[in-house]
Amino acid sequence: MAVTTDTAENMTQKELEELFQADDPADGGWEITKGGDSDEELTPVWDFEADKILMGTYSRKKSGVGSNKSNLYEFNTPKGVFAVWGSYVIDDYMTDIPLGYLVRIEFLGKQMNKKTKRYFKNYTLNAKPAPIKK
Repeated sequence: MAVTTDTAENMTQKELEELFQADDPADGGWEITKGGDSDEELTPVWDFEADKILMGTYSRKKSGVGSNKSNLYEFNTPKGVFAVWGSYVIDDYMTDIPLGYLVRIEFLGKQMNKKTKRYFKNYTLNAKPAPIKK
């Protein structure tokens, strides 16, 4: 049953409740569905607390991921494929890094911003083209 905005505004509370009881989101009759569980599995995230340096080949960037709609950067490392969540610092550093580059990210720890007095996670990033295999 398609309901226009005008029709829904004029419905009584009881009519609206009956309408929603009859519609099950699993039936697929909804035009727009957002939120809930994602079918896509996220790549394991690198734990900079356990291992301060990530070294790998930059393989993919996902945008708008998670509840904060963050960037997620994926790297092929000797330990497998891992991701790094974007932050102000990481996003700024990754802006000009092309896919396929060798990247080394070192976690420097939490540091205080001198202006805001708030702590942030700081990193250094090094990148270079991957060698061409012959």
